[in-house]
Amino acid sequence: MTGGGANSSAHFSPPAENIRGVADCRSLSDVSESLDEFLQLNSGLPGSVKPAALSAVAARENLRKLFSEDDSREFLRAAKDARQLRSDAGANGAALAYFATGQGAKALACLIVVADRAPQDPAALLNLAAAALAFRQANEAVALLAEVEKIGLPRDDAWCASPALRADYLKGYALMLRGEYALALPLLKRTAAAAPALKEASLTLALVEAKLQENPRKSYLQGVWRGRVRPMVKAIPDATKEADVDRLPDASIEGESVTPAMADLFDVTSGRAGHLRVLRIPGSPDQVRAFVETVYPLIAKDHQESSAFRETWMAAQAVFQDATLPKLYKQRMQQIYQRSDQAEESGPEGVRAMRACRFRANEYFTRAKSVIDATMAEQLALTLSYAGSQHSRREIDAALDEKAQHAISTLAPLLHNYLRAIDDLYGIESQYLHGMLSHIGAPALRKALIAEGEFIRLSRQLEQMNAINQLVPMVVLGTPGADLDVQEGENGSGEECSDEDAKWSLSVDLEIAEVEVSCKSVSVEVDVPLGPPLVSLSAELGVELSGSVTAFVGPKGSLTGAGSAKGGLYITANREGVQDIGGKIEAKVTQGVGPVTVNRKVVDQSVSFYPGPDQGEAPAGLPVFAAP
Repeated sequence: MTGGGANSSAHFSPPAENIRGVADCRSLSDVSESLDEFLQLNSGLPGSVKPAALSAVAARENLRKLFSEDDSREFLRAAKDARQLRSDAGANGAALAYFATGQGAKALACLIVVADRAPQDPAALLNLAAAALAFRQANEAVALLAEVEKIGLPRDDAWCASPALRADYLKGYALMLRGEYALALPLLKRTAAAAPALKEASLTLALVEAKLQENPRKSYLQGVWRGRVRPMVKAIPDATKEADVDRLPDASIEGESVTPAMADLFDVTSGRAGHLRVLRIPGSPDQVRAFVETVYPLIAKDHQESSAFRETWMAAQAVFQDATLPKLYKQRMQQIYQRSDQAEESGPEGVRAMRACRFRANEYFTRAKSVIDATMAEQLALTLSYAGSQHSRREIDAALDEKAQHAISTLAPLLHNYLRAIDDLYGIESQYLHGMLSHIGAPALRKALIAEGEFIRLSRQLEQMNAINQLVPMVVLGTPGADLDVQEGENGSGEECSDEDAKWSLSVDLEIAEVEVSCKSVSVEVDVPLGPPLVSLSAELGVELSGSVTAFVGPKGSLTGAGSAKGGLYITANREGVQDIGGKIEAKVTQGVGPVTVNRKVVDQSVSFYPGPDQGEAPAGLPVFAAP
């Protein structure tokens, strides 16, 4: 936990730090101006706490003293005795719920209860240290972290950084509050490098660097983009290709208009590569004759299917363009689709891999062509030498086949390697294409992209068959041998658009709002800060592709690089009127960098206040404490 909230029944509240989190990850039209504003907004934060040495016991006692007013003291005592908080999991869950609803003081009380119950539990002490820092209790946090170092770090948990990195960040943040910048610097640098999704580490590092008279620009930009993407100066509009990105100025040093390279913003790991048709390479003139009988129907079949998939692609594109969908949704889906069917924009690693495959294919094809040309020249000379001779046609054909057999034996490994290189090339293309499916919510465009993948597969198969066809001119066609077996290829694969897959969505931050799309819906969400940077009031309007519209409003808590949780009221309507009114709780985990992130719902529960379908068990309410 790295934040707290001010709305609490306890008689103390976190200081108004007014830290600008830059969570929207927007492009920066003026880096210097934005950075200066960030530093000014936080000018009172670094060095705001006078250093003091404390023991862990004294630290916990100081935190309990924050609840000195009568009702606050009564609240803390009630929390110790509350049935809901008797388990550590229950108390930690209540603390997270309180932080998410802007009640940071209550959250701190829950974590004090856990730490008092298990003062040697490093996880409890880490959580308490994080909560203490939300209220600028830096000396207490340092003492608790020192105790964790003595006990030993907890095992890996669900946070976006490992326990070691989490402890480093918390200590670095505490030292920043105490003005001990030289000690904080290496801790924050290590955390920012190892866990770039933890933007708080990079932004805190920028504050420390500014205090030490170092340039905070690079750290600030990493905090903006929350990842290992390379921010680039917008010298070339929408530069996405490897060559474009490589020749751009280093945005961490120069240039005021900064954006991430689009090639870095997409996760295609969900795609699975397909494979091309498996063809047995002929090993003799008779097998070449059999190949001719086998391959020509396959070539005709692939040409016919290519035309059909091209028509499917065109029809799906037309359906999408004619559909009545939100303008912003259509525009964003079209932009992502244009990247999806261009595997050459898959980023530097993908581009290099495809270039390597194509280079290998061209090399083997060129070598094979030279062998075939030389053999055909020898066959021509042999034919001319036999002209007017007494040799029978059968004898001449046998001599030509002998030349062909020698060439075929030489060509077999070259053609094998050529086919493998083309198959590897298609594997990269199809994996990228179907990985991009997870970023496309529009069913029509998903259909178009799958059709595009089939068209690419058939085109690559034609390349392979045409390469083997190079053998045919060397062989005198006659009675074919046995047919050669073939194994059909298959397209790559990605996630289908089922109810389970609809839990995955793509979010795009647009400064004033966040647009989220899944394969079944699109929504626009506006967040209004309630107090600390991690807590806001969410207002969301969602449009199902089926035609229904849902409006939601309620508090939302976010953890950068990890996810968000929110709860509140919703209303759903369609052309026939209001269909449902109720309350819901939703939690998502998040992956991604820059303005584009991929989300997955892990909790989605609702209770209806209006007659409607059964939504399952009603979500549990937040803990309620009352003095006995």
